[in-house]
Amino acid sequence: MSVSQCITSATVTGPAFTTAATFTGLALLALWVWRQDTFSGRGRYLLCLAGLVWWLAAAFLEQIQPALECKVTFAIAAWPGIVAAPIAWFFFLGRYCFGPEWRLVRYEGPLIAALVVVLPSFAFSNAWHHLFYGQGTRLITADDMSYAVYDHGPLFYLVTFVLYFFLIFSMAVVGAAAFKSPKEQRPHFMLMLFGTFAPVAANIAYNYYSFTFFGFDPTPFAFSFVLVAMSWAVFASRMFD
Repeated sequence: MSVSQCITSATVTGPAFTTAATFTGLALLALWVWRQDTFSGRGRYLLCLAGLVWWLAAAFLEQIQPALECKVTFAIAAWPGIVAAPIAWFFFLGRYCFGPEWRLVRYEGPLIAALVVVLPSFAFSNAWHHLFYGQGTRLITADDMSYAVYDHGPLFYLVTFVLYFFLIFSMAVVGAAAFKSPKEQRPHFMLMLFGTFAPVAANIAYNYYSFTFFGFDPTPFAFSFVLVAMSWAVFASRMFD
């Protein structure tokens, strides 16, 4: 089934409105942050927001599909955003916490570009190998709504491991910055540490304990909540100054 056929057969449900409202709000937030004064790591912060908008937009399109094939199509389409968000978050934290002298800065642009191209390619090529989403992927119906239950293959776990690597090192970066910072600045770093831990916990709950938010991966919603809180701090307490 083509993408155009999937879109024309879509049916918008209640949970999909929640997802649409979330990614629309994040898009407006990204525009607002873009118009604010420059702060260290601003470009990477915006990339993280853009990744989440992409992820949630694909999630919305997945949620409104009645057919399994269409759900898988949009689940695969989400992966550039899924990859970009945690990687951009890691490099944002490095720049924010340690400034332009951070030793990875000179390599981060090519590395981000390479990862955002290479890692999603494992998902995009799934039809050839079925090592990302396996053939056990199935459709279930509950409360008059359909959900896809994904059979995660070895390439899925490989990509997930790489992203966990960046998130774990994000927590290490923030922990080191909190340890070195004056006492009055530590609450800001604790907020960032929570902001990194929350999506990790949500993703682990989804992948290993089948926890869902309206039948969907709760990770982007957890990440979105944290970024909204962080962006509010830009306006309210100037924590990025």
